Amino acid sequence: MLKLTEKYRHNSRGMSLVELLLVMAIFSVVVLAVMSLYIPAVQSTAVQTQVSDMQGNLRLAMNRMTQDLLSAGFLVDPNFDSDDSGDLLPGPIYWEIFPYDDTVISEFTIRTRLTGRGFARAPDGGEAPGAGADVKLELSDPAMAEMFPVGSMVRLYEPISTLECDDPDSASATNTQAVEALRVYTVVANASGFLEIDDPNNRLSQGDVGNETVIVRVKDSSQPALQTIRYRVNNGALERIVNGTTQFLARNLDSATFGYEYSPNGSVKKIDVTLVGKTKKIKDGVLTGAKTRVLETSVTLRNVF
Repeated sequence: MLKLTEKYRHNSRGMSLVELLLVMAIFSVVVLAVMSLYIPAVQSTAVQTQVSDMQGNLRLAMNRMTQDLLSAGFLVDPNFDSDDSGDLLPGPIYWEIFPYDDTVISEFTIRTRLTGRGFARAPDGGEAPGAGADVKLELSDPAMAEMFPVGSMVRLYEPISTLECDDPDSASATNTQAVEALRVYTVVANASGFLEIDDPNNRLSQGDVGNETVIVRVKDSSQPALQTIRYRVNNGALERIVNGTTQFLARNLDSATFGYEYSPNGSVKKIDVTLVGKTKKIKDGVLTGAKTRVLETSVTLRNVF
């Protein structure tokens, strides 16, 4: 019995220090090998996440900017000068610096009017058969008639000058507010792609409602609200400033440049937009260094002539 106990004790002895150190060394090598693969993978994932977020922000910013540029000048007097200085480019888009050469700058301002309640075009103008009679307008797209239910109010604009359609000699009001109220018409019929509007104040005569007349639905007798939208790069962020209120469209912006093409009368007719985004650098290296992405587009302004 004694001999069996001694044999058991001999066989159950612990690890020696040398064995422990050897195991720890092997384990350390394995851990270092795993971490050498894991840490770069985590850093690369973080960089790719930044790149994905940056690209998404750039696309959203580009889409918003494109929509604003396509609406630039809508129902805005081409010769409108916001501060009566006389040194700004006529039309719906202008700059703090007048870039008539090949200068590329990183900001611009546009003007447009809000027409969220709906608008349409009458390609063949309208029939105004006589004083006080209803005016019939055929729409370019029959589906547009749904935006003008019976009883809604509309205003009519010439397509290029953006002046309102009426006979200036028939004005029966002496102040601007009263004249503006006379230029609001009520939809009395809406069917099969046609609108009929009343003319109780005898504003419209034959020929006043010409081809491509713009029909805008309004909520009251006032003009659609004028928006001044400024785009600029400020401390690595693309800002959209609407009537003085700042919105941030994209951050981590390395640069934004706008190139211009002009119409014969000097107005901008096309803008080439280039946005360059840059991620933050996690560490030096091909996989983890700062990444840049470039988005480009060209927008032809459709309300500039």
